[in-house]
Amino acid sequence: MTIALSGAPLAELPLRALIRSRLLLGVLALLLLVDAGFLAAHAGQVIAEWRGLVAPGAARFSIEAEGGPSEIYEGAKAGVCVLALVIVAWRESQPVYAALAAAFALALADNALALHERWGAAVAQLLPLGRGAAQAGGEITFFLAAGLLMLAALTLGFTRSAPPHRRMGLPFVGLLLALGGFAVVVDLVHAAVAGQRRAFDRLFGLVEDGGEMVVLSLACALAIALLAALRAR
Repeated sequence: MTIALSGAPLAELPLRALIRSRLLLGVLALLLLVDAGFLAAHAGQVIAEWRGLVAPGAARFSIEAEGGPSEIYEGAKAGVCVLALVIVAWRESQPVYAALAAAFALALADNALALHERWGAAVAQLLPLGRGAAQAGGEITFFLAAGLLMLAALTLGFTRSAPPHRRMGLPFVGLLLALGGFAVVVDLVHAAVAGQRRAFDRLFGLVEDGGEMVVLSLACALAIALLAALRAR
């Protein structure tokens, strides 16, 4: 059963009411529909690769393409999420929302600027390992540093915020963990198996980028619903 967002103060709005709101479910349905379109286009281009109709990696609408339409779409969703959380943090004066906005902003910057790839390439030159292993080792150092930075910001934000706002922030933390699982864990596994068989490369690429796409849709819809609840007050 869906419900409409009320005009109650944000701190008094039950988390269940936010998650089950008509706005959140409607926005999420729209975003997932677009996700499905990108995934269908990606599948079509993978099939075209297997049949030799296009060169491997040349597909414009592949969700793995750097700077492609799907990456721009993901960046837009993350940007909306960051902006909504910043507005809520400013209006409610609760650090938890600012910390969450900073965490998603870091994820957005990494995706848009390829920060972990660049950092990994720079560190790889200093490691006495093979090229692939050194690159992976360098990227791990970036992920560890970024993870510790996020953990410190979130810990500070949660401890300095009121309990009702902490509860509102918990779903975003869960989504950040899911995003990290796809962006870090699956990414590292993808890098390890990509050279063995092309099927492995395509499978893990789909899981990695498709998973990130869906998680960002959830985060974007939740952030929009949170901002709408604040405005409805």
